[in-house]
Amino acid sequence: MTQISERHLRKYETFFVLRPDIDDDDAVTLLTKMKGLVENAGGTHIQMRNLGRKKLGWERKRHNKGVYVQHHYLGKPGIVHEYERRLGIEEDVLLRQTIVRSKTVEPGSETELEDQLTPPVVRERREAAPSESFEAKREPAFESAEYAE
Repeated sequence: MTQISERHLRKYETFFVLRPDIDDDDAVTLLTKMKGLVENAGGTHIQMRNLGRKKLGWERKRHNKGVYVQHHYLGKPGIVHEYERRLGIEEDVLLRQTIVRSKTVEPGSETELEDQLTPPVVRERREAAPSESFEAKREPAFESAEYAE
């Protein structure tokens, strides 16, 4: 069995979803604050990606969409408790989930990657106009003389 030293860290990945109506500047401020939390707790920030506004699988706090964020970092086991506690306090956070990617990682083995704090530019899908809807394209029902009264 391998001996784990005190300097070994764990690699974590946290996904969280922000309210869809959050301003981009407020989102960047929150992401920077969470990045600083990891560094102040003795962890190592690897990468944070703002994946943009997407549809949720189900309604959450009366929202159907949300801003998805993915954060990779290294830290001691206690860092997750504080990270998720802070996310729970933020009223802009709808959902959060943390998973352990690796249980033993050397502190210098992971390199910091470029962050993407601003959401990617994505065109919204155009909703069908009333004239283009299914109801407008449907042909009138077949009327036969034997059914008419």
